[in-house]
Amino acid sequence: MKSISLQDIQRVRYQNQFTRPGNLPLNIPERIYYITRVRASGAWTIQGKSNSQDPDERLRTIQGSGTEQFYSVLCFDSIDSMTGVQDISGFWVPAQEF
Repeated sequence: MKSISLQDIQRVRYQNQFTRPGNLPLNIPERIYYITRVRASGAWTIQGKSNSQDPDERLRTIQGSGTEQFYSVLCFDSIDSMTGVQDISGFWVPAQEF
């Protein structure tokens, strides 16, 4: 499990933005990832881990079709694999293991 400091959430939304190719995992242990957009030309799948305290809900799979923007951002502890994703955008927040 990871914890974050919410006092800087507005600043890091802009400071720590990223856009990465869909074939690269996002799994740096000191970060929590917030996904705001997926760009794809067809069906896509993201598999990763959530930051849920319930161990049964830690593994997370999100599916969609085409380019999607998320106004309620998707939160991942890590993203292990993506299929059909051209690129992914969002921001990350520094986190600490506890």
